[in-house]
Amino acid sequence: MDGFTDPYIIANNFARYFSKIYSPNNNQRASSLYNKYLSLRNNYFGFPLASKFIFGIELVGKAMSGLKSGKALDINGLIAVHLFRAHPIFSLILDKLFQLILKCKLVPTSFGYSYVVPLPKLNAGITKVLT
Repeated sequence: MDGFTDPYIIANNFARYFSKIYSPNNNQRASSLYNKYLSLRNNYFGFPLASKFIFGIELVGKAMSGLKSGKALDINGLIAVHLFRAHPIFSLILDKLFQLILKCKLVPTSFGYSYVVPLPKLNAGITKVLT
């Protein structure tokens, strides 16, 4: 971009460019609208959940049984086999947990924790014997 190859300079040029184009015409009006947005956002919880989006123990059980075994561990060390061998009431407990999450409109932060371990493909490298 503009002859630069350093990612830091390119990112700063993007930031400078977009901060210029998206600046308000009237700072007082922009501040007023922003404050109104913040006050409305405090009480906003989205639309009521339609009954067609409410799921039950059958759907949770079906999703659990559809998991593929032999996959990598999650961040807590769980694999699909743990769910397959869990007590049958576990589906009910998960169903209640998900219903509670939907009712409270709050997803626990730890639900977003994960990690990725890149695995190189053996056939993507050199295939000749090096002797």
